[in-house]
Amino acid sequence: MIEILVVLAVIGLLTSVALAAMRTARNKGSDATVMKELNGIRTQAQIYFDLNRTYGNSGTSCSNSGSMFEDTTIVRQMLHAVNTSGQVGVCANDANSWVISVPLPGGGSWCVDSKNNGKNAVADTVAISCP
Repeated sequence: MIEILVVLAVIGLLTSVALAAMRTARNKGSDATVMKELNGIRTQAQIYFDLNRTYGNSGTSCSNSGSMFEDTTIVRQMLHAVNTSGQVGVCANDANSWVISVPLPGGGSWCVDSKNNGKNAVADTVAISCP
């Protein structure tokens, strides 16, 4: 009987370690997805600007309705990043610059802007840049 209890205790310990490792791996995967989507926005926003000489409507919306970007690819990438994060992003733009910062599930926030920054920071919506 004692041997069975010891075996169950060891199995429980190993299970808890495995679950913690899986949670960490899941967060890292979600972090990578958010970063990939936001970095893709940098490229697409530059293409949009080159074609239209503007980034679109001035605003601060990270949502589909009333989004600050008029380009559907950018809106889709932004929504996917925000949905993957599960938290509200910080967005701002004017005709000549933009910034988006989305919290990472693993901690911190990933910030990208029109100045080609991509780093772990919260967006500065006044200067419309990543600090």
